[in-house]
Amino acid sequence: MNFVLVHGAFQGGWCWNRVRKILQETGHQVFAPSLTGLGERKHLLDPAIGLDTHVQDISNLLEFEDLGNVILVGHSYGGMVITGACELASNRIRHLVYVDALMPRDGESNLDILDPEVSQIIRQLAVDGWRVSPPTDVLLAYLGIESAEDRSWMADRIAPQPLRTFEQPLPLPTRAAERAISKTYVHCTKPTSGCAYEKSAARAQAEGWGYFEMATAHEAMMILPGALAEILVQIANRTAKSLLDVGEPSI
Repeated sequence: MNFVLVHGAFQGGWCWNRVRKILQETGHQVFAPSLTGLGERKHLLDPAIGLDTHVQDISNLLEFEDLGNVILVGHSYGGMVITGACELASNRIRHLVYVDALMPRDGESNLDILDPEVSQIIRQLAVDGWRVSPPTDVLLAYLGIESAEDRSWMADRIAPQPLRTFEQPLPLPTRAAERAISKTYVHCTKPTSGCAYEKSAARAQAEGWGYFEMATAHEAMMILPGALAEILVQIANRTAKSLLDVGEPSI
């Protein structure tokens, strides 16, 4: 199977390094792109970058790498991105995995879903009215990073993000493509990141998604990469089996 791993706010593809290595060792092809303006693409930071830009990033990756049978994984803010990407590239996506991620409904933005106090802080942090740059120590605490080594490594890589990516809602056309794709929610149960993710986890269960819990904080790919990779491999195996059951090849 092909994995595409989408990071959360202020981060980059680098946050998936540990999980990516494990998945590759099990024989899967893995892509962990950095969204425009973040990670190694932080030099492209611009106030015009929005959620639509990041959705297009992922859609373009699937198209230009000619990927099929994709398991598209989104963490935190990445849940917004993978939901939007389904409308542009649904024929390439076999399964969606939301890792402690936001699950938008039609017309909702990131700030509509987050806890009100968190949304207010994000707006207040917008330098020059558009560049959101959270205090590093506060962000790392929010993510649940306790290791001094990891905190130092991440502090060097966290980057500002345009306010527009948080304020822009998903397009309003009905998300028939996204609704037709099977999904799994992975809920990180340590309460470090607010009730928005608990609500998303409850909604996923109510809608009959696949469901896993991890006894860790929000940044599962950094804190427990082996456990998260194991869950993703289970999902890949089940997805491959379902393709074989209906007579479709697993690519």
